[in-house]
Amino acid sequence: MTVRFENFITFARSRTGREAWTSAEALCAEALDLLLPVLDDRENPRHRKLRLIGVRAEKLSR
Repeated sequence: MTVRFENFITFARSRTGREAWTSAEALCAEALDLLLPVLDDRENPRHRKLRLIGVRAEKLSR
């Protein structure tokens, strides 16, 4: 997950699962888990506006 704030500071976070995600819901839950700290006071205490949010998934399986 990549987040860019209004002042162009960019944060990137990633997570590798122990098992392959087999549903869109599981992938969405992991992405939200990475994103939520940026939307509240944990990683964005000044509540800066966001310019960009990006999520990338690799090595998906069925």
